[in-house]
Amino acid sequence: MPERRIPDAVTVKTAVAAAVRAPSARNTQPWSWRIGYRTLHLFADPHRHSPTTDADERDTVLSCGAALHHLRVAFAALGWATDVDRIPDPAQPDHLAVVTPHPSDPTANELTLAAAILQRRSDRRTHTGPALSPWYLDTLAATVAKEGAQLTMARSAARRHLAEAIETAWADPPSERATPRPVVALSSDVAGAAAGTRLSARTERDNAVLLVLSTPGDDRRSRLRAGEATSAALLAATALGLASCALTQPLRNAATRSEVSARVTGSLCPQVLLRLGWAPLTAAALPQTSRRALTDVLQPLEAPPC
Repeated sequence: MPERRIPDAVTVKTAVAAAVRAPSARNTQPWSWRIGYRTLHLFADPHRHSPTTDADERDTVLSCGAALHHLRVAFAALGWATDVDRIPDPAQPDHLAVVTPHPSDPTANELTLAAAILQRRSDRRTHTGPALSPWYLDTLAATVAKEGAQLTMARSAARRHLAEAIETAWADPPSERATPRPVVALSSDVAGAAAGTRLSARTERDNAVLLVLSTPGDDRRSRLRAGEATSAALLAATALGLASCALTQPLRNAATRSEVSARVTGSLCPQVLLRLGWAPLTAAALPQTSRRALTDVLQPLEAPPC
């Protein structure tokens, strides 16, 4: 019998169990994993896709990208480095990645990120602590750059209007309406913006930093990489003790995306908003969000070739 080149079933299940802790838009968890003889395959689960709220499957692919990075981190901590072939067959758009593990000693950073998988929560609370120092932002930007993406801080009018767009999205979730309502467009006219819309009390006192994660392209591969970069940023932020939240809903509006490109990311395509800050010292720990059972997302091991 040929030598087995994929980790044993327990290791694979442990890694996938960590992967499905990844964040996903509206908690859809739109991923499916299949085990080959030497490889693990990531698919978008068409049964978890909503044409109403995700017509172009942007959120689906971003979410699967986050799960892919979680898997890579988990495998690394378990002693398996990974090679990834993204979008291996354009004729099968739901086939997002082929992961090939090979033995490798984990680094201290990989162990730290793996521990952050179970600690990470999407934190929407108001952040009233001190402003983040540039060191934190530089660290996260370097982390994201390794995944082929870029982080850019939204400042001044851009930050104010993105904060309002987030408030609108949270107050009016897409699951409660068939057509997304346009969110506030960005503007460089601070006085006009202040006259045209009133900031909520929460927005005015919130010290959260708003970052835009962007990629050079906007095809399926770019969105997958953006999801991986989002996971990398969130896990690194968690390891640094920061509260974090990733959002995509405000960027579904074409006008908002266009303005974000013009005033924040330049020629790069905005993919995800990241909200970072310090959790209130007296705040209770956030609960862990439920996840699909492993039996629902992981296909049985295939028999080795004869």
